[in-house]
Amino acid sequence: MVEVVSRRHCSSRMAGSRLPIAVAHGEGYAEFATAGQRSRAQALVTLRFVDNRGAATEDYPYNPTVRRRASRV
Repeated sequence: MVEVVSRRHCSSRMAGSRLPIAVAHGEGYAEFATAGQRSRAQALVTLRFVDNRGAATEDYPYNPTVRRRASRV
């Protein structure tokens, strides 16, 4: 399950929506060379993994990538 994060390039009417999207292990994972690159990329995040209560999570099985800082795609 993913949740739409409010961003200017994403429809604000969809912000907060939770969508059941099938995701395989490793999809949506991005690795950055520096913390600065990762920080700048955060402004582009439009979806994040959530658990069955709607809380952002990095835990399997709600987040199939099973990597820290991978809760956003």
